[in-house]
Amino acid sequence: MDICVSDITELECLRALAAPGAAGSVQSKETQLSIPAGNTYGPTAIKRIKSCGATSPRLHIVLPKDAKRPHIKNIVFHRYVEPKGVEQFIDFGAGVTGLSIEHFYVSICSRLTFIQRLQLGFELCGWYAIVPNPEYEDEVQQGKTAFKTVAAPRSPLTTVEKLTNFAQANRHIRGAGIALKALRYVADNARSPEEAKMAIVMRLPYRLGGYNRGPLHMDYLVDGTSGLRRCDVYLEIGKVDVEYGSTLHHASAKAMQEDSRRTNELEALGVSVVNITSKELRDPKLFHIAMMRLARIQGRPIHIQIDDFEARRTSLWNALFPKPPAAKAADENSTDENSTDEKPSNESADASETEEAQDEKR
Repeated sequence: MDICVSDITELECLRALAAPGAAGSVQSKETQLSIPAGNTYGPTAIKRIKSCGATSPRLHIVLPKDAKRPHIKNIVFHRYVEPKGVEQFIDFGAGVTGLSIEHFYVSICSRLTFIQRLQLGFELCGWYAIVPNPEYEDEVQQGKTAFKTVAAPRSPLTTVEKLTNFAQANRHIRGAGIALKALRYVADNARSPEEAKMAIVMRLPYRLGGYNRGPLHMDYLVDGTSGLRRCDVYLEIGKVDVEYGSTLHHASAKAMQEDSRRTNELEALGVSVVNITSKELRDPKLFHIAMMRLARIQGRPIHIQIDDFEARRTSLWNALFPKPPAAKAADENSTDENSTDEKPSNESADASETEEAQDEKR
């Protein structure tokens, strides 16, 4: 009989598939939810779930809506809410399944802050997964800025369109409404969490601490004279490629020559290029300077009419770039673009949620 997981447990299992050394892949199957009778969930069932990557002390398991809900320590049971259409459950192996990616995202949104919904949306629709950092303890002992999690490469699990369509068609599922509000600012094909964060701060309106730079595309392809050129974040207004430049990947002479050649070619094609370093991204004041230059290129001035914009921006940056618990101070010189310390929590919507329905023009 299949055990169907959801919520944080499903997220951990999904991420485990991309962890270093993992050989699994996301596979879908149509199935009927079936569970062991009565209160028979015990060590064997828990072991099966943990073998699929669950690490949190409390497990989240889905029961059919007409099943009796057992009371078992460290297991949270959720009633299955049937979506419209046929559910494509995720097969984790070992007799463990999960809700479809779209159903999972909508359901977990009610447990996340607004910024966490954005980041998870970018992750599910992007080319990476957030996994435990295998070198965390060594980095702590060496006195480095240590992040508990890092990004591992993984093909996208869904698209913004699929997530949006599911939420629109299943408003009876808790979380659908707030999922739709977050998905307005999510884009497909992010290559790293840092690029996703850069897109978030450029896309969010001023009232949420962002820079309201208009529609954008991640990993956008431009047909150049020497082949296709990729843009980290392509802004439609002004035809601008915003590149995230990590010191690790752009420090060599060969890399700098290639970057220069690529920039010149894009400029010749009418695409302006703005480079953002990891230091600039993590420092809101430095990032503001870069946005002033971007605004001039776009011909779309930054026009902020919010008295407490800096406070809102600080709140946004604190949510996107939390300090790693093992570090007393951020070491900007050793920060990699794949580093992150984000993990969905049990918090409800953040303070900005009440303004989500407002017009972006402000």
